[in-house]
Amino acid sequence: MVLYKILWKKSAEKDLKNIPHKLINRIIEVIDSLSKNPLPPRVRKITGSVNLYRLRIGDYRII
Repeated sequence: MVLYKILWKKSAEKDLKNIPHKLINRIIEVIDSLSKNPLPPRVRKITGSVNLYRLRIGDYRII
């Protein structure tokens, strides 16, 4: 099985500080799971983009 490398932008790391602590662990777990399966069933393609996808976790959207 191929594992993908997750790259964090500095702005994403900074944004995590503004998210409720409960959700931070859940968000990190979901993002880490994308290294095994980058397109799980919950992922949606962003309309009008070539290679951008979104994943909703609670009230937050991961792009």
